[in-house]
Amino acid sequence: MKGRILHIISGDLWGGAEAQVLYQAQAMKEAGWEVTALLFNRGAVFKKYQEAGLKVYALEESLGFLNLLNSAQILISQLYPQVVVAHGYKENILVTLLKLRNKFKLIVTFHGATEPHRGLAKLKIHSYQICHKLCAYLAADRVIVVSKTLAGQLGLANWDKTQVIYNIINASHSNPASDFLITKHPAIIMLGRLSQVKRLDLAIEAIAVLKEKLAGLHLYIVGQGELAEALNKKVVSCGLDQRVTFLGFRDDIHSLLSASDLYLLTSDSEGLPTALLEALSHAKPIVATDVGGVKEAIELFPDYPAILVNPGDAQALSAAIDSILTATPVYDSAKALQIIKTNFSLQSAVRKWELVYSQLLKQ
Repeated sequence: MKGRILHIISGDLWGGAEAQVLYQAQAMKEAGWEVTALLFNRGAVFKKYQEAGLKVYALEESLGFLNLLNSAQILISQLYPQVVVAHGYKENILVTLLKLRNKFKLIVTFHGATEPHRGLAKLKIHSYQICHKLCAYLAADRVIVVSKTLAGQLGLANWDKTQVIYNIINASHSNPASDFLITKHPAIIMLGRLSQVKRLDLAIEAIAVLKEKLAGLHLYIVGQGELAEALNKKVVSCGLDQRVTFLGFRDDIHSLLSASDLYLLTSDSEGLPTALLEALSHAKPIVATDVGGVKEAIELFPDYPAILVNPGDAQALSAAIDSILTATPVYDSAKALQIIKTNFSLQSAVRKWELVYSQLLKQ
């Protein structure tokens, strides 16, 4: 056993960060590290981690922060981790307090920028982000950010303790065949939570603009979320019920991507989207908003067929979709996979993570 690692993540919902923590935990476990995860509830994330064979504990956040802190202290005393990795502002604040009473090395991971909010919610989230950054500055032994762009946006790029480690994907493309779900072309696919920050409303508006020009154009939306009902209503109101299909949660993403013609990302904010990397691994043309590490990732693929637009612009999205689908570009899939393996593979990330952990344990 090389060392004891504890990942702390709230587990409020299943998303890109939660998937990345699972990938990392599984990989480090296979590499000979003792890995445990601590969540703040027993929801979908807890179940997925359990099913994956990860040693996972859950505390009840609903009982209040002091209860959470005391319960986490008891668990820390039992597990005695050598390295604790915090994956969010709540997690970071909690672990910073725990570090006052415990001896461990702390890694704080920034998975993305703060999602846009308005009014009091904006002020509240902004204050949390300040606390997040302050705790990282004062208590973290290492700060991990998922892209250089994000590090710059968050003001972390010049910290000596900051290191960029890209998100990873499984590029084996071994999902069971599901291309029977993608039957209408040209097929546009979107992957992710049905939440406000993803701005799927803009995607629907873009399809509405193009529905007469591009015969057969169809949008397939993969994912679940709180806006499912509202987005369905918007589809109907735009007269697109024959042009948009909601596929819900799927675990056969690679097969769906393989059968699609274009990957679309319309978010207002991102870190380094896992779905984008998956689309790149399939050499699919891309239309995306220029947020987070999107441009940084695409620029690693020379002359890639992608168009980036400013966030919040449905007209620009529709023009970009029209341009790419009219040109029908093709990118070398073998070349794309090689770039993925070099920059975003499990193997490349494990080497970086192991080096970080080993360096910290020697301090």
